[in-house]
Amino acid sequence: MPILFYTVYKTTCVVNNKIYIGAHKTTDPNDSYLGSGSALKAAVKKYGRSSFRKEVLFAFHTQGEMLRKEQELVTMDFCLQDSNYNLKVGGRYGTHTPAARKKIAEASRVAQNRPEMLDENRQRGRKRFSENPEGFNSFLEAGRKASRSPKGRERARQTLAESTQGRTEGLLRSWASYTAEEREARIQKTAEVCRTDEYRAKMSRVVKGRLADPEVKEKLREGVKSSWTPERRKKHSEEMKKRHAQPGYKARIGALIAAAQETPEARRKMALRRRRGESVEEWKARTGVP
Repeated sequence: MPILFYTVYKTTCVVNNKIYIGAHKTTDPNDSYLGSGSALKAAVKKYGRSSFRKEVLFAFHTQGEMLRKEQELVTMDFCLQDSNYNLKVGGRYGTHTPAARKKIAEASRVAQNRPEMLDENRQRGRKRFSENPEGFNSFLEAGRKASRSPKGRERARQTLAESTQGRTEGLLRSWASYTAEEREARIQKTAEVCRTDEYRAKMSRVVKGRLADPEVKEKLREGVKSSWTPERRKKHSEEMKKRHAQPGYKARIGALIAAAQETPEARRKMALRRRRGESVEEWKARTGVP
């Protein structure tokens, strides 16, 4: 089995001395790969591959080490300089510069107005799975087999932890790079989408579809039970005691409940809720729900 090298490299354009720093997994550190950045690709097309030189700066044994070094070198300040072709910071979930984000957003808006492109992507995905169902099923079975072994489960947990950490760091870097106006605009846009009837109906269908599976329900119950550790219960109890001790807290909660029960639909939903200590059979007998 060939040895994999996780490299951080620098590609230099000999015409203008602009550089590009990236990360690359390969069996040959001295291969012909120059980089995948869109600005770099445009420069290669303009000047030709012969005008570029690649130098391997670091070689590691793991992907995590490679991505951390790329994140250390390719910062937002580095990307904003005119001396390089990098458009986003390094790491698994790199953040684009403001200028690059604007250009990508404009290109996305244009692409979204092309129904033929969306239809083409759907057809390509269907064709890929319909032409090779055995390959798709073997891929799923290999994943199931790996997840059954202790080593496979541990590797999956590590990968998930690294992925979650990288995604979180990427989102935080992205949010920190926004201006106050951009943050407010994104908050408003998200709020508007979440308030639409279409979005709520779609989310309702998704949740109901998942909860229709008894196995999913059981996993959710077990997850909730295991999450309420004695420490968490004690902390929650202390927080609730502090809230109830605040002046006017009970009055505010009572006013909110009264306001929520003003409409007939709200009163109907409240009446259908299970009461504390009420069994499912007692609840069905009281409400008439089949």
